[in-house]
Amino acid sequence: MKKILAIFAFFLILRLLPYVNSPIPLGYDAGIYLYEFRLFPSLPLWDLAGFQPGLFAVVYPFTKIFNPESLLIPFSIISQIVLFFSVYFVSRKTFGEKIALINTSLFTVSLVQFRTYWFFYVKNTFALAILLPALYFLQKKNFLWSVIFAVALAYFHLPTFLIFLLILIILFFFDRKNLIFYLKVLIATLVFFFIYYLPTFNTTILPLLILVLKSIAPYRLITTGSLGTGGGTFYSIPISFLMTIFYLLFAIIGAYFLKKEQKARSFLIALVLLFLMIITNFAFSRRYFIPFDLFLIFFAGYGINYVFEKYKSYKDILPFYYIVLIIFIFAFVFRTSQPLISASNLNEIRNFEKEGYVLSTYKEDTAWLLGYTKLKVIAWNFGGENKYWTDSQWRSFFSNDPVSLKLKLLNKIPKPLYIYISDKTKPILSDVIYSHCLKKETPHFYQNICKGK
Repeated sequence: MKKILAIFAFFLILRLLPYVNSPIPLGYDAGIYLYEFRLFPSLPLWDLAGFQPGLFAVVYPFTKIFNPESLLIPFSIISQIVLFFSVYFVSRKTFGEKIALINTSLFTVSLVQFRTYWFFYVKNTFALAILLPALYFLQKKNFLWSVIFAVALAYFHLPTFLIFLLILIILFFFDRKNLIFYLKVLIATLVFFFIYYLPTFNTTILPLLILVLKSIAPYRLITTGSLGTGGGTFYSIPISFLMTIFYLLFAIIGAYFLKKEQKARSFLIALVLLFLMIITNFAFSRRYFIPFDLFLIFFAGYGINYVFEKYKSYKDILPFYYIVLIIFIFAFVFRTSQPLISASNLNEIRNFEKEGYVLSTYKEDTAWLLGYTKLKVIAWNFGGENKYWTDSQWRSFFSNDPVSLKLKLLNKIPKPLYIYISDKTKPILSDVIYSHCLKKETPHFYQNICKGK
């Protein structure tokens, strides 16, 4: 118990470090979460594409007691804690205490997992914490708990639920001895799944389903002649693999020696399935590297234990191995954990209490504007207000076209119209800024005062 508590304390320190001198949520997804926390359950139609209500149903009672903004950081940290103990629980039940300690140590120092935390992928994190026990109970042939965790997964994060569903289908076809069990789990899960998703199918499932079907490798090869890029906001696949370099080989060793073990079958299928999804640029393939990294860690613990138990004369290397991992994670945290927005800029957005429309000129600003203002946000390829300009008109606005054309575009948007111009977009929009149509309201907010809608 002392060892796992010591690892947990170190884990918690790493997660709290970014907030020591900063109250700003990491990444930019926090703005979107805040927007949804405030509006749930009455979300706009555009926000329901691929929407999962699980996290918001859990948070909803708290939003009636606390300011939703004050819940952002605590729930992000809680999601990480839940995943930490999920890794420990499933590893201990599957491999024993020793490997569970190794796995939680690797999870703690994983660059990929810390970056997931930095991106503020709270739903993803909770979903991974649910996926591990879902697969464990599936492996143990426990019908009730398999269904409970599978349904919870479906209501928290559909892309992660897809992993579970594909694993279940694979087991159904290849584990003939337990075919009835898998069929019962599948039917029961889908019954509870469709209680919410069938009435909302066109808005929650269909857009995601079309995206998934179009991302299947044979379809893309036939229609485009290439595998595409997969998508999903995260590091590129080569960089992501590089970030696992310290335990990748151990994961391969662990997977190899566990390939015939019944207790690891579901997890091994998950590892291979995710690898194929990543290398074929499946939909959100970059984001699927996050669960892939988690399963690498799961097998790496076994691999490390196997290697150093077999070659005991090399056990003296282990302390140095852990020291290197600790050095790298500390360096990574200090170099990459800064918030994307400054406190002054966030306060400027938070305190801008005007109503009307706001044009977002930079991707990262969109989420902050959405969550922290009362304005209707107009952004390129995002949200329900992206209906006033075509793609070519958006490109024109950010191009070297005459300022007169850009002002005409602004006048197509209803009034009152404000434009948030960040420091990153000021240089390319200087002609608009200094035109007669824009009135400066704050350091970054401008109002379009020319005649129009």
